[in-house]
Amino acid sequence: MSGQVLDFLSLSIVPFVGAGGVEIGDKKKEVLAKIGRPMYLRPGPRKPVYREGLCYKGMSISLEDEKVYMITAEEEYKGSTKEGLKVGVTWTALKEIYPSVTFHENKMVWYVPGIDGMSFRIVRPPRDDEIPVLFPYVDEEYEVVDKGRAFVYSISVHDLRYGA
Repeated sequence: MSGQVLDFLSLSIVPFVGAGGVEIGDKKKEVLAKIGRPMYLRPGPRKPVYREGLCYKGMSISLEDEKVYMITAEEEYKGSTKEGLKVGVTWTALKEIYPSVTFHENKMVWYVPGIDGMSFRIVRPPRDDEIPVLFPYVDEEYEVVDKGRAFVYSISVHDLRYGA
């Protein structure tokens, strides 16, 4: 991993714009010039459009036909939104920052009505009677079951609009 990448992990997260110094619409070569080579590349199918992922420690970048369409801040990402939302924030703190946070059933993500271009994944540690399958956390979808242990696992910036 390039030493440069760590510098980008503390940059702001800006809905509908970007994170980590990368912006929606950047071309793959621009991303590589800005933050260096990824830890690994996740290629996708070539038809009807070519999608791939650039995976860095703390951030993933999704490309479609060589252009960025989503940037996801993950564990170890230190930057935040201007309101203070960052990866690892508890559900309670998230609700203080964005009281209207809600789950979008069609897109299967948590988002804030009125703020397009940003979504997040909320997870929690499993209860004793739950066995996580491949992932050490349980997704909190539709409603947060364990408000005391749920937290923001990742924050994605994209160009999606949620509508009214």
